[in-house]
Amino acid sequence: MPQRIGPAVATVAVCSRGGPLDSKVRSLLAADEAFDRVVAVAPDSDLEASFGGVDCVVYLSWTPLVRAPEPSLSVDLDLARRVLDAAGACGVA
Repeated sequence: MPQRIGPAVATVAVCSRGGPLDSKVRSLLAADEAFDRVVAVAPDSDLEASFGGVDCVVYLSWTPLVRAPEPSLSVDLDLARRVLDAAGACGVA
């Protein structure tokens, strides 16, 4: 049995737009006995309400291997800021 290092993390929220990376990360976290629960959070949801009661937030932002238009970067940065602000407001690590 793996030994926990650091504080216990019971519930992890994975905030992502979906896709293969999201699926892989959530399945790996769910299979790990260090975590009691893994919650999928859509980035367009009420993030503060979604992060209430979670111990850790994982934010996944990725772009397929194609040239993305410039506005995509600013949208991703705005969303990252919203995720971090909501996690901080909830006292989440």
